[in-house]
Amino acid sequence: MTLQPIYQQLKQQAEASQHRYLLVISGEHTWAWQQVTKIIEQHALIVSKPPQDIVATLEQLPLGHTLCQAKQATHYLGQTRQQVIFDAFHGFSADAVGAVSGTLKAGGIMVLMVPPLQDWPSFADPDYQRFLSAGTPLPTQSHYLCRWRQRLLNDRNVTIVEQHANQIELTLPHPQVNNTAPCPPPYLSQDQAQTVAAIIRVKRGRSRRPLVISADRGRGKSAALGIAAAQLMDQQHHVRIIVTAPTVNHVHALFEQLKRLQPDAQHTNSQVNLGERQVHFYAPDQLLNQLPCADLLLVDEAAALPLPLLMQLDQHYPRVVYATTLHGYEGSGRGFSLKFIPHLQQHNNSVQQQHLSQPIRWATQDPLETLIFDALLLDAQLPQVDSKIPSSEFPVTMEVVSGARLYQYESLLREVFALLVCAHYQTKPSDLRAILDNHKLTIALLKQNDTLLGAALINPEGDLDQALAKQIYLGQRRPQGQLIPQVLLYQAGLEHIYKDKFARIMRIAIHPQLQQQGLGSLFYQHLKHWAQQQGFDWLGTSFGLTPDLGRFWHRQGMHFVHLGLKQDSASGCFSTIMLQALTNEKAFALEDHRALFSQQLSYHLSGSLQHLSADIASLLITTLPKQPTPPWLLEQLINVSLNPRPLASCLPLLKQWLVQHTNFDGLSVLQQAVLIARVLQQQPWHQIIHKHELTGKKRAEQLLKQSVQQRLQLELS
Repeated sequence: MTLQPIYQQLKQQAEASQHRYLLVISGEHTWAWQQVTKIIEQHALIVSKPPQDIVATLEQLPLGHTLCQAKQATHYLGQTRQQVIFDAFHGFSADAVGAVSGTLKAGGIMVLMVPPLQDWPSFADPDYQRFLSAGTPLPTQSHYLCRWRQRLLNDRNVTIVEQHANQIELTLPHPQVNNTAPCPPPYLSQDQAQTVAAIIRVKRGRSRRPLVISADRGRGKSAALGIAAAQLMDQQHHVRIIVTAPTVNHVHALFEQLKRLQPDAQHTNSQVNLGERQVHFYAPDQLLNQLPCADLLLVDEAAALPLPLLMQLDQHYPRVVYATTLHGYEGSGRGFSLKFIPHLQQHNNSVQQQHLSQPIRWATQDPLETLIFDALLLDAQLPQVDSKIPSSEFPVTMEVVSGARLYQYESLLREVFALLVCAHYQTKPSDLRAILDNHKLTIALLKQNDTLLGAALINPEGDLDQALAKQIYLGQRRPQGQLIPQVLLYQAGLEHIYKDKFARIMRIAIHPQLQQQGLGSLFYQHLKHWAQQQGFDWLGTSFGLTPDLGRFWHRQGMHFVHLGLKQDSASGCFSTIMLQALTNEKAFALEDHRALFSQQLSYHLSGSLQHLSADIASLLITTLPKQPTPPWLLEQLINVSLNPRPLASCLPLLKQWLVQHTNFDGLSVLQQAVLIARVLQQQPWHQIIHKHELTGKKRAEQLLKQSVQQRLQLELS
C-alpha cells in the first residue's frame, strides 16, 4: 500500500476546486506517523506531542514545519497553512481542531491521525483530563468520539486510510471549479471592499453610528480591519486607532495587513507607528482600566467578549467597529446578535451592519468547513418557540437527561447546545465533549410539553478526602472539577468545608425570545428542589461579576462569599462565587461565610479593589449582612453631616456605617459613586473630582455630606 500517489491525487483535486479536504489515517500510532512523514509539506502545522524518535525524524526534514501542542492551537489564529496535521492520539481537542482547521487555505489538506476507527471511542483520550473531575474514571465508550466516527464514515468528501486495508481508493465527488470574479488589490472579495469602505465611513462620518461586521471564518474580516486602518493612515496626517480583541493573537491578520500596506512604519506585533499616525492593541482589561483616547476603536472577535465589557466600550467611545465571527469557538455570535445589537440600537443614533459571506481563503461549499461546522455543532440552531409562554394546560417542567440520550437524539443535542452558545460567551466546542461524555455532569432541561425553553449544566463538587483538602488548603493541589471548594479552601481559608457537597450551576440558559418572563427564576427553583433531593448541602455558582448577573443570582436567594482580586484579562470582570444553603445547618454556616466576606471586602476595597467599578461595589455592599445602626453611631453621623468637621477624621465611622449598617437606597448614581470612591476605596479627592467632572474639592465634600444626610433621613423616617 502506497500513500503518496493517493495524497497527490487528493492534493490536485483540492487545488483544482480551491477546496480543502480531510485525510484520516487510522491505525497504530507508530504506523500512522510512518505514513505522515512521507507526505509532510513545506511549512506544515503539526499539532502533536510526538515520541522522541519522530521528533528527530521531523528535524531531519528541511520543511520549515511548526510543531505545537493542542493547547497552543489558538496561537496560530489568523495564519494560513497549506497543510495541517492533527495527532488525535495526544488528545482530540475540539477547540484545537476548530482553530487549526481555520488556518488551512484553499487547496490545503488536513491530515487527522486517529486510532483504529472501530476502537477509537474506547481510546483513553488524554483530552478528557481537561474537564473530568479529579478521580473520575474515563468513559469506557465515548459518545463524542462515536459521533465523530459516524460523521467521518458517512462523509463522502473524507478520505480514510486504514492500516490493514488492502488498497486505498480516492472516491471524492467531482470537484466544482470556483468561478469567483477577481477583485482589485488589496481586496480579495467584493464583500471585503465594501466592508473597508464602511469602516472608513465610521471614522469620517457622524459619531454614535457604530458598525457591526459579521462573518464566518475565512471571510477576511480581520484583514478588512487592517486594510481600513492602513488606508486611514494614508489619508490623514494625525489618527489614533485602538484595536482590542480577546488576545493579540486574534488580530494577527490585522497587523499583517498593516505591515504589508504600511512598510515604512515602525511595526511590532501589537502596534504600528508612523509619525502622528498610530494603531495600538490593548487587551480588554487594560483598555477598560485606562480608557485611552482614540479616533476609532476596532473590536475584533467581539462575540468572545462579555456583553457588559462591550457596553462600557460603547458608552465611552463614539466611533467603534465591532467585528465578530458568527460561528466558532471564538465566541457566541448568535448571543452577540440577539443581545448586543439591540443595545447598540437603543443607545446610538444608528447602527450599520455589514456581513461578509464570500469565503476568501477557500472556495464556497468547502467540504472541510461543512464537516467542522456539523461535527462541532457550530451551525446548531435555536429551537422554534412562541414569543410568550402560553398559560394553558401544559405546565413548565424540568427534566434531567444524560449525555447518552442526547447522543441518541441529535436534534435535541443541537437545540441544547445552541441555547448554551447564545447564553454564554465562553461556550466552546469542547463543552460538547463534556456534555456527551462527563457522566457526573447533570444536564437539566426546562420544557413545556416537547418545546425546549432552557438548559442548565450542574457539576457536583466537594465531599473531599481530608488529605486532598489539606493539600488544597496549603496551595499544593488544584484538582480539576472542584472550583468552589478549591477557592473556599485556599483563598477564603474555610478549612472545615471540605466534606460539604456543592451543586455548581456552570451554565443556565433561557431561550432569548422568552427572557424577562420569569423563566430563569422558575428554572432556578426547579434546580434548587432537585439539588435538595440529591442530598447537596449547597447550590452555588461562579461567574464574571456584572451588576445584572449579580442581581439575578441574589434575587434567587444566593449570597456572595468570594470575589477575586484581579480582573479576567479577556472579560474585564472579577470572578465571584455565590452560594445558597440547602439545609438548616448550612444556613447558619452561610452567615459566618458572609461575615468573613464582609470583612475581606471592606479591607480590599481600599487596596486591591480600589478601582472596582461603583455599580459592582454598590451591589456587593448592599447584599452584605446588615445590623441596625447603634445610637452612638447615628449621633456621630448626624454630627458629621450637619457640622463642618474635617471629613478625613470621619472616614472610619462612615466606612463602618456603609459596610455594616446601611445601603444605598435613595441615592443617585453619582452620590453612590462618590461615597464608594472616597469612603470605601479611599481614592484621593483629585482623582474623584476628575473622574466625575466635579467643580472642585468643596463641591465634592458637599456632595458627600448631602449623601450622608439624605441616607440618614431615609433611615430615621
